[in-house]
Amino acid sequence: QRRIQRLNERKELERGIKFILFSISAGVIEFVSFALLDGLTQWHYWPKYLIALILSVLMDVKKICFDMDGVLADFDCGIIELCGMRSKENRRTILMRRICLLLLLCICLMVCPVMAEENSEAIPGIRKGHSTSELSMNDDGEKIGIIGAMAEEVDLLKNEAKDLKTTKLSGMDFCEGTLEGKNVVIVQCGMGKVNAGVSANTLIGEFGCTKIINTGVAGSLDNQIDIGDIVVSVDAVQHDFTVEAIGFQKGEIPYTGLYAFPADEEMRKMAVAAVQEAVPDQHVFEGRVCTGDQFISSKEQKEKILSDFGGLCCEMEGGAIAQVCYLADTPFVIIRAISDKADESESVNYEIFKKEAAANCASIVKCMVAKL
Repeated sequence: QRRIQRLNERKELERGIKFILFSISAGVIEFVSFALLDGLTQWHYWPKYLIALILSVLMDVKKICFDMDGVLADFDCGIIELCGMRSKENRRTILMRRICLLLLLCICLMVCPVMAEENSEAIPGIRKGHSTSELSMNDDGEKIGIIGAMAEEVDLLKNEAKDLKTTKLSGMDFCEGTLEGKNVVIVQCGMGKVNAGVSANTLIGEFGCTKIINTGVAGSLDNQIDIGDIVVSVDAVQHDFTVEAIGFQKGEIPYTGLYAFPADEEMRKMAVAAVQEAVPDQHVFEGRVCTGDQFISSKEQKEKILSDFGGLCCEMEGGAIAQVCYLADTPFVIIRAISDKADESESVNYEIFKKEAAANCASIVKCMVAKL
């Protein structure tokens, strides 16, 4: 009798080990299938998960049935006793119960990821249509988008970044990698508000960036701000936007109630601290950034912007990025190194100082990313 008991215990142990191995192998099959589909296709999360689930079931179907009269029989007996049913219940009824249990398990496995995807918009950095595997992030969920208009503004950062992977979208190269141990996506957007807006929207919507930094050069609007000084945005306006003829104030974006889009206060503080650490010899100013699809190069243009909006500097991208970030509820900051005085002297000053100013911005952004 002891021998029979030991044999039964051994069988139970073997059955348990087989069941554990089955569970692990099914999970591995599903994980590998999903990873392959994720790498080879641009499908959304749900179809990839469903196909991986089906493959794991089909490839392990023999293991599912490895000992139905063993593992599930014990489970059935427990249910029979719990419900007060006779142990000689019809075998067909037991089989139907098993099928129902397996169906219930499959439904649970399918419903959970759907619920997770529906709730993903509440999680910073995850947008609907993207899985966490598609958005390679730090453990804290942060991914930083860095936008510059010209090569001088972003090449230095790209050279410092590691494990870069380039994706071409909307005619722009989005370089995804790590900088100072943080996940970043760096893009040269080109000049102008349309390019800037497209790049910001792509960083947030396609790459799941949770913070946006716009870096580059600008023209000074304030006589106290000299070439080489740094401006960190308090807010940003679009000085060339006007629908005053239909009742809105100059620069106001219709139906938003706003003409200035505020930068994130915490990012502002970090940017100022980064300036003081990375380029301590340069002065840093906080104030309004004025954006327009114009290269400001005359005293008249400069005075017009100042009279309408005030502001510390003028450039061609920041205001559009600010508006996109506002609409997407994404924190942003604009960091600009002054390359010219936005007047008749600009043609000489801009070419001389833009590389130096861009280098300073790159150092500041690198220092700031390390703090985020």
